[in-house]
Amino acid sequence: MEREIGLADPSGWLRLSVAEEGFLATKHPRTRLAAAVELVHYRQTGRFLKSASDLPPGVADQLAAATGADPGDLEGWLWSSRTSRRHRAEILEFLGMRRLSRRDMADAFAFAAEELCPHGMTPGAMADRLISWFFERKIECPSEDELARVTGGARRRFEERVLDAAGELLPETLKTVLDASLADADPVTGFTGLKADPGKANLENILTAAKRLEFLRSLALPADLLPGGSDPVSRSFRRRVANESPWRMRQHPAGRRHALYALFLAHREREITDGLVDLL
Repeated sequence: MEREIGLADPSGWLRLSVAEEGFLATKHPRTRLAAAVELVHYRQTGRFLKSASDLPPGVADQLAAATGADPGDLEGWLWSSRTSRRHRAEILEFLGMRRLSRRDMADAFAFAAEELCPHGMTPGAMADRLISWFFERKIECPSEDELARVTGGARRRFEERVLDAAGELLPETLKTVLDASLADADPVTGFTGLKADPGKANLENILTAAKRLEFLRSLALPADLLPGGSDPVSRSFRRRVANESPWRMRQHPAGRRHALYALFLAHREREITDGLVDLL
């Protein structure tokens, strides 16, 4: 698995520095290859191995030749053994990595919320970028569970902040109309109807689509609901609304609920306009 760290120099997988060769020379011959692949994998990705299969093809054989080890030494190697844990501690010290602190986790959280989330990055892409962030600062990378908590918490914080700001742009009269639509009592202007496809090209469907478009235009939704107009973030919010039921939408806090629905309807207005053109 190549992460951002290793992409800068892919050949690094197959090369040992003089200092690394000296470090590995101190290891027992039977454990030297395991230490070598752990060292190179951490240097290239910022993470330790889960298994030898995480290595790119040919790396283990190349490092075996470079260290004078037997490629078969990795067969049956226990990556959670006491020897492996000792290797990892020594590798971190050799690379100059310091122990993770609560302050580091707080800084990583802020970086994710302020710098990564506005780009609409997936959780996996955010985790990869955070691994690079820790490595660049010579900080031991947290576990996968800890990274997941950082990315998940940062995303929630970012989305809450964005929706709160967007909700403040909506007048109370508009919020009342949005709540009436979310009650889903009207098959034309209710939540379920507004999410529905236009259907086949017949008079009834054309008239229904026209009524829905008339309703959406009457809302006069603000064009600048999202600061900076972040399209990836807007798409993420729209997908959430599209996958929720009327009941679930109504459970969101006031303000955030209205902002979510307004963002969805602003996009839906364009979709229904295009769909109506196709029907005619």
